[in-house]
Amino acid sequence: MSTQLVRLAAAVLSSEKGRKTVGWVLAAILSPVILLTAFLCCVGSGTAEHNSAVVSAAFYGTELSASVPEEYRMQLTQMRGSFSHLDAAVAEVNQKAEGNRLDPIQVKAVFFALCFGADTLSQTDAEAFVACFCETETRGREETGETYGRSLCAVIRVAGPCGHGGGTLQCREDLFHGHGQRGRRYL
Repeated sequence: MSTQLVRLAAAVLSSEKGRKTVGWVLAAILSPVILLTAFLCCVGSGTAEHNSAVVSAAFYGTELSASVPEEYRMQLTQMRGSFSHLDAAVAEVNQKAEGNRLDPIQVKAVFFALCFGADTLSQTDAEAFVACFCETETRGREETGETYGRSLCAVIRVAGPCGHGGGTLQCREDLFHGHGQRGRRYL
């Protein structure tokens, strides 16, 4: 059977008309795949530009175009409010920390990825979220027979992309139970 197919292919491809016919048949078969690939590339490019604009608006406060819906604009405003609470909580942790410090951009990026569209955080919720990135221990010392304790925050490096960074992010599932389904998405 294979020798017959080889002979048929050789006969068809040996003539100019046969090569053109094979080319048109292949083009007809592959054109939907090519068009679908081009469409997906265009959609992916538009999505990437949109995501870049949203991140820029949330993190850096750049203005959005007038065509952005009011609800989406409100969500970005709420995210900026949450970011200000997170900045304050990170600054408080970094003030108490010995050694490593938390990166506020990293904390806000994790929050952005997990909670875009959620209500604005209260300061208490922001402090609880930031607490996921560090360990707190109480160290005591004795002075004249009495024990004095002081709260000390030891910051753990959070694992970066691909597990680099030498630490882990540990959070309880029930951390933000007041934020509905979005709150359940924490690690």
